[in-house]
Amino acid sequence: PGVSLWTQCALNEVLDLGHEELDRFWQDYVLDWSSLHIDSGASLEDARFFMKWTYILTQTEEVLKSVASDCLFGVLTVLLQSLPAIDYEKGRSEALEVLEITEDLVAILDEQPDSSE
Repeated sequence: PGVSLWTQCALNEVLDLGHEELDRFWQDYVLDWSSLHIDSGASLEDARFFMKWTYILTQTEEVLKSVASDCLFGVLTVLLQSLPAIDYEKGRSEALEVLEITEDLVAILDEQPDSSE
């Protein structure tokens, strides 16, 4: 199976939060933020919000793999938008660790067959 686009996510099936919080978060934040240009960036306050979700999505490798297989572009959006807050709050080395996670996830895209062929 191929990777789902960020508009096709069903994360409540992957993460059980016991309520609609994740779906509301995805609809209210990730779908809109995914279309921003990198120079638009997140404010530090917004980045802190994404940082919270970065730590939820990366709490274990199993959770990250499950969520990324369902919604790779959305996960990349969350992780990248969190970087300013992680750098500010936790330090450059932790921000670089999250950036390395995004690089690993992008490699998944490279492994997917090109749908245009």
